[in-house]
Amino acid sequence: LKAERSETWRTEERAEHVRQVVRDMMADADTRASLLDEELAAGYNADHFFLSSTDGSFMFIPYGQLNFRYVLNYIDYDDDNDGDNIESGFELSRAKIGARGHIADPRINYDFLVGLDNTSSNAEVIVDRAYFGFTVKDNLRIGAGLDKIPYLREEGVPIGGQMAIERSYTNENFTLGRSVGVRADYTVCDNLDWTVMLSNGRNAAEKFGDSDDVNIRFYDDMVDYAVTTRLDYRVIGEREPIGVRTMDLWSTDFHSWSDTPSILDIGGAFHYQQSETGNDSDNDSEWGYTFDFSFKHQGFSLYSAYMARHEEYEDDDDRRPWGAVVQAGYFLTPDQVVPICGYEYVDLDDGVNGNLERAELGIITAGANYYFNRNYSKRSLDFMYIPDGIPDADDSGLPEDQHYNLGLIPQSGNDRDDQFVVRTQFQLQF
Repeated sequence: LKAERSETWRTEERAEHVRQVVRDMMADADTRASLLDEELAAGYNADHFFLSSTDGSFMFIPYGQLNFRYVLNYIDYDDDNDGDNIESGFELSRAKIGARGHIADPRINYDFLVGLDNTSSNAEVIVDRAYFGFTVKDNLRIGAGLDKIPYLREEGVPIGGQMAIERSYTNENFTLGRSVGVRADYTVCDNLDWTVMLSNGRNAAEKFGDSDDVNIRFYDDMVDYAVTTRLDYRVIGEREPIGVRTMDLWSTDFHSWSDTPSILDIGGAFHYQQSETGNDSDNDSEWGYTFDFSFKHQGFSLYSAYMARHEEYEDDDDRRPWGAVVQAGYFLTPDQVVPICGYEYVDLDDGVNGNLERAELGIITAGANYYFNRNYSKRSLDFMYIPDGIPDADDSGLPEDQHYNLGLIPQSGNDRDDQFVVRTQFQLQF
């Protein structure tokens, strides 16, 4: 009996010792927390994770994306000696991580994104976006940094919100890509937004392959000036002014989800840039324009755009390439299974070198997306058919790496062959 009482006492003593250790740890944690000037708030608000000060003056929102893809390209060579008909393999098409939020004041916002450069043989990490802005008032925001030029609507929609696995070939030919500059976003009136950007010009901050030609410094740019302006009007539906709009979810995704209201957006943009003057070989200029519309209603979505570019050369013939694209999708089951289809047409106007006889090409795309949880997790499969093949970079002006990103293999000259492409991808993003 005496032994049992002794063992019971020891058990209670150990339990009290453990409780005292826990109390000491909690007291130490409270002491460390009290050293902070302000408490922190953290959590998940059904859209993103966040870390912020309790007064709302600081906000940190991490985000990222991972795309793992398999691509098969089949070229129907007329001549068996032209090469291997099939190229296939796996690729990590995107691996990006970034942060956005505001500093010191909710009006001072930032957005920084880095990613793995899948066009380089060295697998380098590059800056995808480095931007900060200031909300002057509810309908006006100004900003500066490295970002996409606000020109094509398809380029402005994040890759995770596209209908197909990748943006269209037409978009890649006419996009202005990333550049460094200043911009202003202004809500003119209800549902009408106007954006203006002064930059270093088309694709100035893009890195293609192993090239080091990334023009983010003032003496590296190849233009005297470049200006882009865009108008967007919501014909059906409503949205808040630019200054108080945290994120217009319906404009950053092409699909019509179960909670998406009926929406009709129309837009257009104009771009002009003048190459460096004072150099006989570079006194060239170019200007372009685009029109687009996007419609969503009860699971159905439709997008279409027309774009053209006028390239004016001092020592060569001018070029007038143009293109058009249309895409559609419909949810067979709400927010889960959506078949998609699309067609695009491009006229390269005799090519960059002026000797491209087969300058017109069309591309047919069809496939489907299966969503585990909207764009946060999805599986995609699509097919592309190019009956006239794809011209190479010397004729199209589109770098080879941009072709490969789409799953396409460019061919030189006018003797091109039909191509069939199969792409399947798993996407994670937060």
